[in-house]
Amino acid sequence: LLSIDFKPGQLVSGAPGGAGPQGPQGLKGNTGTNGTDGAPGLQGPKGDQGAQGTQGPTGPFPSTLPSGKTVVGVFDVEGNAAASGGVLTSQLSYVFRAPDQTEVYIKSGTTDPNCPGTHTDPTANAGFTCIYEQASIAASSNRGINFRSTSGVSLYVFSAGSGFFGMYGTWAATAP
Repeated sequence: LLSIDFKPGQLVSGAPGGAGPQGPQGLKGNTGTNGTDGAPGLQGPKGDQGAQGTQGPTGPFPSTLPSGKTVVGVFDVEGNAAASGGVLTSQLSYVFRAPDQTEVYIKSGTTDPNCPGTHTDPTANAGFTCIYEQASIAASSNRGINFRSTSGVSLYVFSAGSGFFGMYGTWAATAP
């Protein structure tokens, strides 16, 4: 007889039967959503000091400009004169000592064989300081180099009249 052969309430319930065999594993479920990022971790301990680096190269020059090396710069001598003959001076510093130099002042529009450059590209042959005047303003023809030392030169310019006057340009010095 089967339980379906009886009407409800006609069967007496007996003790439950034992567990049946385990069924097969179910299908894999979908991947869940990512969780939120955790808080940053603590900073790690300080690392060991690195190894000593190698000695760098020697600086560009000693105190005296080495033979064949060139330094360049600009100059600007400007001011006001009360009358003709007013004078201004200015100094050019080589930064390094440059002994045994011959100085050449090249007025605007002129050249010199020992100074093959220009005011836009100043150069000097070995043993020369070349001062390239780019322009003069209300200056007399009496202008140029006043004196020299191993550290640089001094320039001067006289006014042609009263008012604003001066000169400006570039320079190059090459050690012999």
